Amino acid sequence: MRRDSYDRRVRIVKETHGAKELTRIIDLETGEIINEYWNSRTKSPLGRPAGSTGKGPHFYRVYCSNWADIIDKKRLSFIEIGVLMSLMRFVDWESNFLVHPVTGKNLNASELAKLLKTSDSHLPTYLDALHKKGLLSVVKCGGNGYPNHYILNSHILFKGNKMKDLNEHERFNKDCPYQPPATVKYRERAT
Repeated sequence: MRRDSYDRRVRIVKETHGAKELTRIIDLETGEIINEYWNSRTKSPLGRPAGSTGKGPHFYRVYCSNWADIIDKKRLSFIEIGVLMSLMRFVDWESNFLVHPVTGKNLNASELAKLLKTSDSHLPTYLDALHKKGLLSVVKCGGNGYPNHYILNSHILFKGNKMKDLNEHERFNKDCPYQPPATVKYRERAT
């Protein structure tokens, strides 16, 4: 690859905006902005630490008071607790829809059973029990014969900082059989 180099007279203009600085490089003859970029002053380096792969541990937020309420008041059978905890594996980032961990597509009961290595006939019974107790919402995707999708109650657990769509959380605030001792509020992710 060949690069031509030539001298060019430029003016460098710096504007300070809080802790950031906008730098513009302007051609003196034409007034054309050749380049512009932001500088940010921080006490520590930006980005991931050197040697970090970004595959460090990730966390779920399990709201202790609400989880303790479920356990202490025996709202769930031992098996239902296991199913609920297993479903955590499929919670989407900043959404409590249950999604495939690789494709990110919403999961139905049959796909969940396959991923959990359990029977297609047993899992729907537990999903229905969790739904009736207000810990899982069923999203109907059509009439009879169409697969349903599922959302875990966002007053119990969440993965992320803000919610993609607050409507997912609102479904657990109105007419929900489970009334948590501590209600959780979320902010919506700006798009």
